[in-house]
Amino acid sequence: MQGNEIPRLYAHVCIPLSVVDPGAEGVDTESEEFLCVHGLLLQYIPGPQLKYFPEPGIAQILDKPLHDALRALAQRAVDAMYEINKFGILLKKNSNNVIVENSNNVSVDSPRKPCIIDFAEAVFKEDLVEIWIKQRETSDLVATEDLPWHMDIEYWEEAKRDSNPEALAQDFNMYLFRVGVFGVQCKIPDYQEIIAQLRLRLQNGELQSIQTQGD
Repeated sequence: MQGNEIPRLYAHVCIPLSVVDPGAEGVDTESEEFLCVHGLLLQYIPGPQLKYFPEPGIAQILDKPLHDALRALAQRAVDAMYEINKFGILLKKNSNNVIVENSNNVSVDSPRKPCIIDFAEAVFKEDLVEIWIKQRETSDLVATEDLPWHMDIEYWEEAKRDSNPEALAQDFNMYLFRVGVFGVQCKIPDYQEIIAQLRLRLQNGELQSIQTQGD
């Protein structure tokens, strides 16, 4: 997904405190290690956030190819969010998490692709599993057969409640409505079916956990 649906990660960086605050006193080697500033060097995506994506002019509104391009853009954003869910990550519902890459940053004529950014406010499957386990007595966990399956089901139940792809589709629909593109229905994940299939396979005794890993 890196370089396509999400920015590419180039490096982990560590900036010494002596660089951030050259005037700091009493900074020794040990202090540098613990007080340094950590960060990530990410690919720059040129383009506006969905919230600030420009609206086309009157002539453009009547342009069917542009309508088709915007519909495809909306579906790609929803699909990208679902792929992130499959990696075990649930993002906060916020249209500002989407940058629409564009050749000139300001025109609506040639939107290239959506890029999902800002993973600062996210819930990870591992964290949900840890909470789920802590909420249950040890005896209950021992008695629970096929624990990985139950944890997968709990994860997708949370994904259904979070409804992030649906919220993103609604944000795009609001934008499309403003620019005069109507009747767009993005295909969103069928979480009910995902959960039903997990439960069915659990009942059938298939013990191997379905991994929440993207392609």
